[in-house]
Amino acid sequence: MNSPAEYADRRWNPVTGCRADFGCWNRCWARARAMRHRENPTIAHRERYCGFRPAYWPERLREPCRWKARQKIATCFMGDLFAGGVLRHWQRLVFQMMIECDRHDYMVLTKRPGEMARFFSDESPVFCAAAASIEGGGTPFEAPVRQYWPPLNVWCGTSVSTQDDAIRRVPEVVGMGRYPWVSVEPILERVTLRPWIHGIRWVVVGGGNWKGAPMVKSWVEQLYHEAHDAGVAFWDKRNVLGADVKEWPTL
Repeated sequence: MNSPAEYADRRWNPVTGCRADFGCWNRCWARARAMRHRENPTIAHRERYCGFRPAYWPERLREPCRWKARQKIATCFMGDLFAGGVLRHWQRLVFQMMIECDRHDYMVLTKRPGEMARFFSDESPVFCAAAASIEGGGTPFEAPVRQYWPPLNVWCGTSVSTQDDAIRRVPEVVGMGRYPWVSVEPILERVTLRPWIHGIRWVVVGGGNWKGAPMVKSWVEQLYHEAHDAGVAFWDKRNVLGADVKEWPTL
């Protein structure tokens, strides 16, 4: 299934849903989609029943194993893998699968990077042992993924919309894993990432995705120049810069 995130090849949602902890709750595209499912009789009953409450879908867990070519996978974008109500056991299962099926790159995006950091801190001994016990498949990531924690094929990202969001969240992902990244979407005001830019590998910027959302070119230009000056890859989702600026971090 194609991904709603233009920079990803696939979407994978073994865990869905979130909690109303932030102001973005009422403008969240994933929540809006989930609530539309509740009115659609062609959607499976359990999916309609769950709405946007945190839920685990065991039938989806092994989907990446069916994708033979290397993919960039938007992971649990129909929610937040580190939201309240998401069980630690569900998180373990998702990461175990990312380690097992390590030919892919998994993009994880959260508004709760402190919870993600806590997960990595708490679970490190568990996954060092688990990774050593998994039979290898001769994939390109086999050796490094099983040696490092967080796994090198997991892109640890956080989402911000305002400068206050950035101050609270971005420091948590700086230096986290091989590809720490920041999604500034929807951008609601001028945001600078300069204090942390050298600890980030990728910046994605997008405009509003609901009625009345602002989009100011100079805000995007500022972030582009901050990233460019630091040698950080930049992805302009809405082509605001007037050119097709869609860069990948060096893999």
